Amino acid sequence: ASQVRMADYASQKARLDAQDEIQLAWQRYERAEEAFAAVELELSLATENLRLSETGFQAGSVTWLEVSDAQLQLDQARIGLLSERMSRDMAALDLAVATGQY
Repeated sequence: ASQVRMADYASQKARLDAQDEIQLAWQRYERAEEAFAAVELELSLATENLRLSETGFQAGSVTWLEVSDAQLQLDQARIGLLSERMSRDMAALDLAVATGQY
């Protein structure tokens, strides 16, 4: 009887551990998805900033240095987007592994 109880407890613990792992993986995925959406917005803003800087440069109200800074911000936003996409994809993979779908 004690062996059966030990097996039951072990089974319950395994289920609880699996549920915790899935919940944590889901939370990591949600955070990664939110971060990715934020970086997408940042990229959009950096693109618009570059467009405005170039227009201002053509009008003579913005220096080339400001246009160059806007281009660097856009490049940084693109790199950030790639990084966050990778983080999101890794979180999705972790979630798939935790749920047994991979």
